[in-house]
Amino acid sequence: EAKEFRDDNIEKLKVRGNVQAIKGALTKINQRIREVEKSDMDRNAKREAIRQLNVRKDQFARRLAPQVG
Repeated sequence: EAKEFRDDNIEKLKVRGNVQAIKGALTKINQRIREVEKSDMDRNAKREAIRQLNVRKDQFARRLAPQVG
C-alpha cells in the first residue's frame, strides 16, 4: 500500500522535497540577516550585506513559486 501511494504521488513527493530544501535555505538566509543586523559592522556594510542576502532570498523564492503555485 505504501509503495502504491509512493508510485501514485512520486511527482508530488519530489516537489515536496524541493520545497522543504528551499524553505530551509530561506530560513538560513533569514538567520544570517538577523546576525548582520546585530553585528558591529558599519551601517553601509550592513546595508550591502543585507541587500545581497535579500537578493539570494528572492532567487530562492522565485524557484519555489512555480513548484507550489
